[in-house]
Parts: sequence; C-alpha cells; structure tokens
Amino acid sequence: MGMKPLDFWELTYAEFYHMMKAHHENLKEEFKDTLRLAWYTAAFTRAKDLPKLETVLADVSDKKKQTSEEMMAMAKMLNATHGGIEVKT
Repeated sequence: MGMKPLDFWELTYAEFYHMMKAHHENLKEEFKDTLRLAWYTAAFTRAKDLPKLETVLADVSDKKKQTSEEMMAMAKMLNATHGGIEVKT
C-alpha cells in the first residue's frame, strides 16, 4: 500500500480495514485489466484480418466526458441508492 510505518500505527482498526478493503478492490481491478489485455492480445493474434488501430481506439477515445453537473447528478443518485443522507449543495 506504500504506507509509512508511522502512518500505519496512527490508524484505527476501522480505517485500516477500509484502506485494506479498497486496496484489495484495486488489486482485483488491476488483475481484471491484465486479463482483458491478455484476452485482447490473444484475440488479435488469432485474427485473420486485424482491424485498423484507429477503429479499435475510436471505441475508447470517442467516449463523451461528463460535465460537472452530470458528475454531481451521478454522485447524488449513487448516494440515494446506497442510503446516504441528502446533502444540500
């Protein structure tokens, strides 16, 4: 986790638990990303007609970026979905 020993000893058990849980989730996501990369590499290796790189990248780069308002709306929706309290902004 890259934590200094002094920082570790200042954590409560609950804080450490949540940090470890988040770290574990990050490791799982990294592993999934690695598996995806391996799968795509194998798929491209087997492809008879490899698509142009621009075509493959278009799926990634053409994604619309969220505005601040859209991000706030999503955060409020997630907060309400998970039983959070309403915060006035």
